[in-house]
Amino acid sequence: MPFTIRSNIMKNRVARYTLAIFAAGTFTACANMKITPVSPVPATVIASVATPAAAPNPAAVDAALAETVRAMLKNNAALGGNSLTVAVSKNEVTLTGDVETGQQLVAVAKAVQSVKGVTAVIPNINVKR
Repeated sequence: MPFTIRSNIMKNRVARYTLAIFAAGTFTACANMKITPVSPVPATVIASVATPAAAPNPAAVDAALAETVRAMLKNNAALGGNSLTVAVSKNEVTLTGDVETGQQLVAVAKAVQSVKGVTAVIPNINVKR
């Protein structure tokens, strides 16, 4: 029995020393921390956070995207975009019309896909040759 009691005393002593070392390290780390005052948040910032920005109108986004694609096709004569009509729905661009070659078809599709905001290109395009 004395061995068990002595063993428990040793365990408790080791636990106390370990706890004391840990606590001393923690308090020393806390003592080195600097507390800086925080300025109050202006009411205008609070108001802007409290009222979320209105989501953009999907029809307006589609119209702007269609106009961007039309301008890109019109400015690049090699794509033959003057004979293509552009329709946009949910950021998906549908191209309708005719192109001279299959290479033009691929070039048009790649060019339209590279426009920021386009998620898909649907080519309803006839190849003349």
